[in-house]
Amino acid sequence: MSSEENKSSNLPRITVSVDFFDETVIKLMAEKMGKSKSEILRNILNEWIITNPDILESKYGILSVDVRREIQLRNKERKISDDLKQIINFFNRVKSIDIDRLAEKLVMSSKTLMDIIDQYGDDLEQKGLKLGIEGNLIVKY
Repeated sequence: MSSEENKSSNLPRITVSVDFFDETVIKLMAEKMGKSKSEILRNILNEWIITNPDILESKYGILSVDVRREIQLRNKERKISDDLKQIINFFNRVKSIDIDRLAEKLVMSSKTLMDIIDQYGDDLEQKGLKLGIEGNLIVKY
């Protein structure tokens, strides 16, 4: 299984019915491209959405900008939640660590790590982790 197929297998599934002509075209495209039929349909739909934002807005009242903004907010919230869990798990084993070293472990910049600790410090405390900064160290109190 390719990494592309592996990624798509985690996506929500939708079942559709197509007529014989559509299925034949999709099947031929899949064979020619070496992809699954569902991936071909996903690509067709994605291409249509990208090239027809005016139809989405006029016919369905959907603004592409609003959809992108909503997705970015959801992804950011999910990412922050994951980052907080990683920080909590890390400090279950360690009392202090250099800021740059922890940022490297979490695959983020030191500035981003400091911003997370600053902005979400109360959330961390509510989850039982009180952190402070001492010089270049993040310390668990």
